[in-house]
Amino acid sequence: MYNIKFIASYAPPKTMGGSILESSTLAECNTYLKSLKRFTVDTETNSLDPHQTKLIMVQVGDLKNQFVIDWRDIKTFKPTDVAEFISILNDKDKEKHGVNLAYDYKIMKHHLGIEMTNLKDSMIAEMILKCGLSFKKGRYSLAGMTKKYLGWEFNSPQMTLFNPIASKETRTEFVTIGDAPFNLRQVEYGAGDVIWPLLIWDKQVPQIEEFNL
Repeated sequence: MYNIKFIASYAPPKTMGGSILESSTLAECNTYLKSLKRFTVDTETNSLDPHQTKLIMVQVGDLKNQFVIDWRDIKTFKPTDVAEFISILNDKDKEKHGVNLAYDYKIMKHHLGIEMTNLKDSMIAEMILKCGLSFKKGRYSLAGMTKKYLGWEFNSPQMTLFNPIASKETRTEFVTIGDAPFNLRQVEYGAGDVIWPLLIWDKQVPQIEEFNL
């Protein structure tokens, strides 16, 4: 079940049962992240080009709490809170988890000047574990690794624990969202991208340690 902390200038969308969704602040997010040794970092944008795209959503957190931030509202955030958020993501002692973090790094670097270190990218880890021997399309994607390590399809009964399910097609909605508020499907999609990388990484770690990678 999601436990989503929503940060925006407007109220969070109403839930349909299952998820916990409540308003929060960037200051509360910072306080929580500072208490963690590891957390996920993810972004949603309206383009694949980091130099031309608009940063729409930023998601951070862990299995306990997922912060979904409408970054279009950055002008409503206190500059000191934004500066602290950037400092936390720059902290080399904190593990930052994700899938295809190279993209998120480029986005964070271009828009916020963040230079993240101590990255734990499940996609890169999977490529190393398989030594490039698996060429099946989607093998290293979030959906592919979720199926392999968790045994879940994105529309499987297990995933209904996170009801309603946000399909991966939800990602394309950020391309044309403009200034419209996030709906529940989009918020839960963002929260899911915080949870899955950590669950996958914890499944990969025994193999990484076994092969001394």
